[in-house]
Amino acid sequence: MSPRAPRAFFATVVACLVALATLNAIVNPLGYYPTRRFPPLVWSSRRLKLDLAERAAPAQVVVLGSSRAMKLAPSSIAARSGLGAFNAAVDSARVEDWLALYRFVTERRAWPVREVVIGVDVEAFHDHLEPDPRLLGEARLRAFLPVSMRVDGVGHILAALFSFDQTRHAIASLRLALAGARPREETEFGADGGIVRDAADVIDGGGPDSEPSLAEYENRFAGYQHLDPRRLALFEELLAAADARGVTVRAFVTPLSDALRARLAKTRRLEALHAELTAALAAARARHPSLRVVVDALDVRAVGGDPRAFYDGAHVRAGNAERLIDALYPTVRGDAVQ
Repeated sequence: MSPRAPRAFFATVVACLVALATLNAIVNPLGYYPTRRFPPLVWSSRRLKLDLAERAAPAQVVVLGSSRAMKLAPSSIAARSGLGAFNAAVDSARVEDWLALYRFVTERRAWPVREVVIGVDVEAFHDHLEPDPRLLGEARLRAFLPVSMRVDGVGHILAALFSFDQTRHAIASLRLALAGARPREETEFGADGGIVRDAADVIDGGGPDSEPSLAEYENRFAGYQHLDPRRLALFEELLAAADARGVTVRAFVTPLSDALRARLAKTRRLEALHAELTAALAAARARHPSLRVVVDALDVRAVGGDPRAFYDGAHVRAGNAERLIDALYPTVRGDAVQ
């Protein structure tokens, strides 16, 4: 074999990798890179909420949490609080998302935030799940993460340049562009971050007893043994930042349907994890003056909600969202742990 053959093979491999990385960087189907020649193929509530926050008037109340908190209407919160509100909840959020989004609006956008509403999913403190790649890939949020997460984020987006998954999405994005079409938006948000259109095929999962929904959430709890100390520390960091600014934090444990609670109690450690979470929230409230209201709404009946008014096992309909807001803003008694 000629000595030039290995070098030619190596050069070909390098050229292919460079071409692959260039394609992924230019098309940018996952929205990881600065290029914006093509619309991102993958829907990202983080990107959409940040874009809205950069255009929105400064809000004094900010809603944080996962898609389970998206249904809290900013207009309803504004009516009860007397303050302008913005819903910054993003899908599959964990504690690091809350912290990054809070710092983004208070530090980058310099909003005069006076209150924060947090929808606390039990699995937001999962001890065996890494940060969401959509968070790590969003530069505007990555800057507010701990150094270790930022390093992981940079490594993730660099590795993604050569990934088959991103290349597959890049090719699909090019096909859409050639056809003159755009990626389908899953859920649409208004200027205040509130939902103006639910995508029925995404969030309407067949009601609170839907088997696909139950199986999905059962899988999300896989390997979850205890609340992650690292995420508990990030929650403390968020509350300490709120303490320093004199911000009021109102937190609620997000509801799960009867069927999902029963399933997770049987096959996962839901009851033990829920007990850990409520104890952690009580302890945090004792340490942080900012955490003034904590509502345990894992069973939506605790706030006067309807146990049948769920899209799926974990997403409440508008009526239950209103009951949650009522509980977060009690009008008869003073602020208290519910």
